[in-house]
Amino acid sequence: DFSLLYSVNIASNELDQNAIDNSWLANTNGLSILNLKANLMTSLPTSLTSMRYLATLDVSDNKITSLGINDNGLTGLKNLYQFKADNNNINKIASNNFDGLVSLGLLSMERNALQYPRARWFRNLCNLNSLSWEQNPWVCDCHATGFKVLLNETQSNNNYCYLPLALANTVQCYQPDNLNGKFIDNVPLSNITSSGDCSSYTAPTINPTNQPGPQPV
Repeated sequence: DFSLLYSVNIASNELDQNAIDNSWLANTNGLSILNLKANLMTSLPTSLTSMRYLATLDVSDNKITSLGINDNGLTGLKNLYQFKADNNNINKIASNNFDGLVSLGLLSMERNALQYPRARWFRNLCNLNSLSWEQNPWVCDCHATGFKVLLNETQSNNNYCYLPLALANTVQCYQPDNLNGKFIDNVPLSNITSSGDCSSYTAPTINPTNQPGPQPV
């Protein structure tokens, strides 16, 4: 009975997401730990959404390019505490991809292709205490305004959690050139908002402090 399995390790098996969705793994509804490292996935398996007791998921060292864009993302995994997706090619994450992860404590996405840190991803991650996403080509321009505003927050509010320890000193700017090597924490907000082309950028509508000024997104 696969539903009784607690932990599964199928790392380094050259499996893509379709092979996983069409396997017995799709019936492991009671699974708590799943290791899918070093396979050939380009997106997350859709069967993950049925694993409602999953607490630890590792999809590092695959070929994943996005989260929640061409798949169901991490929808429904309210018990997930640890998610690792290091060494992929992730360049896009749906704004609501992490919304249901109310238990998430550790998030690791090192060495991917992410460019703009988004405040919106962290809206419901009130239990997050460890964020590792170094060695992404971060662009610290107007598109990162929301994340910078969130870093400046001093307390929780109705819209966003207060996450100073988890988010601090995690985004080291790669672009623009004059900010290369600097942490976005140490860059004045005016430098962020005045850099880049945001002519087609939709202004954020959520204000975490209920005060005028730049909004997180």
